[in-house]
Amino acid sequence: MTKLRVLAGMLLFSVACIAQERGAITGTITDPSGAVVPGVRISIRNLANNAAYQSATTSAGEFTAPNLPPGKYEVVFEANGLKRLVQTNIELGVSQTVRVDATLQIGATSETVSVTADADVLQKDTASVGQTLQNRQVMDLPLSFAGGRNASSFASQLVPGVTGNNLVGTPNFSKSVLIDGATATGYRSGDISEESPSPEALQEFKVETSGMSAEYGKSSGGVLKFVMKSGAN
Repeated sequence: MTKLRVLAGMLLFSVACIAQERGAITGTITDPSGAVVPGVRISIRNLANNAAYQSATTSAGEFTAPNLPPGKYEVVFEANGLKRLVQTNIELGVSQTVRVDATLQIGATSETVSVTADADVLQKDTASVGQTLQNRQVMDLPLSFAGGRNASSFASQLVPGVTGNNLVGTPNFSKSVLIDGATATGYRSGDISEESPSPEALQEFKVETSGMSAEYGKSSGGVLKFVMKSGAN
């Protein structure tokens, strides 16, 4: 019984860690008159590995698909009496909430309207302030500054308010560091110089300097979130 409890605790901890790095797609679905549409069937597909997720709109025409890994997605909306809508190239970052509002046109479900999504410049569904850096930025920029092979060094060069181990004026080594949702820190809190992953192995990483979710409440100096590359088709 004790072993089962330990295993269950480890499983719950690992699931919680994974959830910290995942994001969500949310939105409101309306018809041409502006009225909300309940019961819309929503299919979400990860374009890298074809992983599929399902959701549906509530009576208020709203939907949220949580716990999605970072990556590019295709979202399909279907409802009786309305044309099928396909929105593709929706990019979801580390612990990001992306809003995908849509208007379904009147017509047969067999008719399809395809839309290529544009990045939403303003993040409206979370109070978090930060910046996401993709692998191509880390790999393409010259490694001529001190600590260039340390991925976290890019934060001090590219993210406003970050200077070395200091985030927006907070004490040194007071930030939290997460790798794929798991805490990664050395003997000095927030210092990952020994544990920093190789830049080639990173998919992306995010630096949050303020407005973090309550799940990161133990940190007084911001959060660095690293996501490692995973397999794709």
